[in-house]
Amino acid sequence: MCSAIPGIQAVSHKHTKGNVSPLTDAVCLRLSRLAVCASFLLSALFGGGCGKPDPIPPLQLRAQELAALGVIRYQESRYQDAFSYLEQSLEINRAIANQAGAARDLASIGAILLELGNLEEAVPILKKAEASQAAIKDYAGRAETLSSLGLAYLYQDRDQKAREALATARELAQRTKNRKALASVYSHLGSLKRRVKEYDEARKLYRKALKLNRKLDDLAGQAANMNNLGFLALKTGKVEEAEKHLRRALQTDQTIEHKPGIASDLSNLGHLEESRGRTQEALHYYLQALAVNKKIGRKDRVFRDLDDVIRMYELLGDKDLAERYRREEQKLRSEIRDHQ
Repeated sequence: MCSAIPGIQAVSHKHTKGNVSPLTDAVCLRLSRLAVCASFLLSALFGGGCGKPDPIPPLQLRAQELAALGVIRYQESRYQDAFSYLEQSLEINRAIANQAGAARDLASIGAILLELGNLEEAVPILKKAEASQAAIKDYAGRAETLSSLGLAYLYQDRDQKAREALATARELAQRTKNRKALASVYSHLGSLKRRVKEYDEARKLYRKALKLNRKLDDLAGQAANMNNLGFLALKTGKVEEAEKHLRRALQTDQTIEHKPGIASDLSNLGHLEESRGRTQEALHYYLQALAVNKKIGRKDRVFRDLDDVIRMYELLGDKDLAERYRREEQKLRSEIRDHQ
């Protein structure tokens, strides 16, 4: 069941400058549109559960409605609007001393920032959310937030911190039977194992995550872990297997219009074609990934895509286009320095 997602006080729209982690009950970054919206809105309007609905105070209900709108806008890749609705939800939750709602708003904003690659802001927000959830003994919510933190630490190359966060997240997810959080934890642990080249263990963890995703009808989670399995297969030289996983991931992400996932799938398909020596085909995928990441404002991935595009044009002997994209990369880096 989706519950209200927590936010931060006076969160500004600069957040857009920067599964895969969960939003609201570990689903809102990793569910198909209809499933998450129906679950979230039913929870917001009726309080959840299978029995008689509990009455919800008007202000708390309004906060839940705003948080639900934030989730929907996120799924539409309208990040500015998503942050705006979540900020409003947070403001109300703080005004009415709804600690659980405020913590979930914070966790959700941190999860979005994480998916957009804005680690500098995501990590402190997620840590604040986790501390609040620990204080009020929201163990299921804390499992989700710690899973997101584990992924953030992994991105920061802080592997020990990632292990600690994910170990606690796993224990809490199992204790509270939060299967969505558990699927997320398995996926992130798989990436940790992949990093240290324990490929068999990584594959087992990704498959465990994918199995849970399928049981929960979590389409975005399925796509993310098919992408993970594809990337792992590519790293271990299993090109045909990699292509099967990656094309299924792309098809699923396109069906649910999950743009960050689409960009990742396209990039990995580019690497697959490059491994086959098919430079023109690889360039085709890299250019598509670049376009998507530009659209969603994922600057860290834009730089990676630009590097890939430049490399392909150099291999094709097109020095003019390689130089054009190199200038674009330099301009973007200059703009980032000017805003720091």
